[in-house]
Amino acid sequence: MSTGTAAAIPKPAKPTAEEKRQQRKQKRLRQKYHEFQLLSGGQLDEPARIGEAQLEAIYNDPKMTKRMRDMKVSKQPGPKIQLRLDKLQGRKVCHRDLADLMHNSLHGLSRKPTWCNFGAKQSIVQNVLLRINCEDDYIVLDGAKSETHKWFGREWFILDSQLCDRISFWEAICSVPVSHMLELQEHFTSNPEIRKKVEEGFGRGDDLKLKLVNTMDQNISFHYPMPNYVDIDGFQIVPTLEKYKKLSPSSPLYAIDCEMCVTEGGLSELTRISVIDEEGRVILDTLVKPARPITNYVTKFSGITKEMMDGVTVTLQDVQKALARLLPPDAIIVGHSLEFDLRTLHLSHPFCIDVSLVYNITGNEFRRTSLRNLCYILFGETIQDSHGHCSVEDAWFAMRLLKLKMEQGAAFGNIMHGWDYNEWMTEKKRDVAAIKTKEEQLNVPLAKKSKVDSAHPIVKPKCKECSHPLGVKCSIAGCRCMQNGALAECVKCASVRKASLEDLDGEAYDYNELLRIEHTNSLRPLAGLLENSKKNILLAPFTPVKKVLGESSTNYTVFDAAAKGCDEYVETVKSQILNHAVCLLEMTTTGTTKQKDLDDAIMSIANKVPTNTLYSVIFVAPKRSIGYFKVK
Repeated sequence: MSTGTAAAIPKPAKPTAEEKRQQRKQKRLRQKYHEFQLLSGGQLDEPARIGEAQLEAIYNDPKMTKRMRDMKVSKQPGPKIQLRLDKLQGRKVCHRDLADLMHNSLHGLSRKPTWCNFGAKQSIVQNVLLRINCEDDYIVLDGAKSETHKWFGREWFILDSQLCDRISFWEAICSVPVSHMLELQEHFTSNPEIRKKVEEGFGRGDDLKLKLVNTMDQNISFHYPMPNYVDIDGFQIVPTLEKYKKLSPSSPLYAIDCEMCVTEGGLSELTRISVIDEEGRVILDTLVKPARPITNYVTKFSGITKEMMDGVTVTLQDVQKALARLLPPDAIIVGHSLEFDLRTLHLSHPFCIDVSLVYNITGNEFRRTSLRNLCYILFGETIQDSHGHCSVEDAWFAMRLLKLKMEQGAAFGNIMHGWDYNEWMTEKKRDVAAIKTKEEQLNVPLAKKSKVDSAHPIVKPKCKECSHPLGVKCSIAGCRCMQNGALAECVKCASVRKASLEDLDGEAYDYNELLRIEHTNSLRPLAGLLENSKKNILLAPFTPVKKVLGESSTNYTVFDAAAKGCDEYVETVKSQILNHAVCLLEMTTTGTTKQKDLDDAIMSIANKVPTNTLYSVIFVAPKRSIGYFKVK
């Protein structure tokens, strides 16, 4: 047996500076490769199977770099136009509708177009409108050989005949109606004492809950319904209560979520509303009969079926009255993208916490993360899957997200305040592939309806006043809404109960009166809307220039191009396009103009404008007019 001392295990040599540099380089190479895999859908081999030389060659390949850049751009949720012509209820798009689209893309507080949804419009970098005055022969509806037709995705629609009046057309484009939101913003700017009184009602102080309440600027920017005005669809907005009480740290929280169905005229109307308290107890959950016949139940997103709506008699007015009885005067409403729920309810409320605003995963307040993705990122839980939506479930998750924020602090979940998204995803082992874009969520097939457990039927409580069953029989098996909550009376009974003023101890907060302003229905020059923008370019000698914009301005340019042919006109315009935020162009065909000349002119401009440009081309002829619209 040896009695000698065991040989000491040599310590591993520390890596040299060169070795450390190589290790860092390898790490960057693999990170770059993983990033490409993620963007491309993981169609390449694992980095472990690739040699160092091959990995470095891929990294330095300019084609790979370009593909990476292109894929990153393609993954960004850029601005998109979704046509909703059904909302026009049979009439054609007129020059005022076209003006609304342009104005709203330039200034978020301008009037929204009713005939289309315009997503991520804040990313629009340029607005180009080309009007072509032509004979009917130039309007080729099949567009088989037209590059213009192909570039615009073969989508066009017929416009109103009033577009033939070019003076009225350009007057509409160059005159901006002053929206209620813009008037309200200017009202606060010119009356700081009123803004101060409004903000005093929000309490604030050091309490985090009060700090998370939407500011008035946020409510205006995101078009939250305001008392005393008519919304875009012509409905009068009513306040939840006549009087409120100033907020305090003890002010209660209530989460609200609504489900909508599509009705005649293409409107989205309320068909279900759920309200829960801070503990997740359901205090209101009811189906609602819309004012118009339902044309699309959109079950995949609403969770509403035709069978569920049979026999429903509760109306929107019943819901509004019930909320006025159920909500205390200092209630804080919680929700995700809450302005849409309030618009659907035709209600305004001063105290709101929007969890899509208190969390900022994208770095851009206007690129809000969906409720589904927030729940997966922060809780690791999947909601709104193939079984559909439930308003109780969505309201509860919105409340949970707020409570998590209040527990973790103001910086949590906000990359603008230093929160590290990548570190969180790695630590919690979240799968990035589970985070779906809106388009991907649209493609998730609806699962078959789960069978009801007949052996253990769920018995809903009944209204203490009329014995009517409370709650909603949800289409999602095992949903939270099937649990008995704090419901005591139905919406019909709650809506007729006398309102109690006992909670209004102390000075009342007259929010509705503070926001009362007189709407003027006035128009302002387009140039005034863009005072801080690049110059406008106004091409063609149309009369409204002086009438609408004045004799001269520092932020627009006028070209007299009426006598120029298509080729010469485009060459004159192209050199100016990139120098202006708004390009208003007009060409008029002559007897020698060929169809191909027009096609080439349109495509030449399309190729010149940058990415995220709203490009509109309008053909105006004596008998018909058509329009093409696309965000490049």
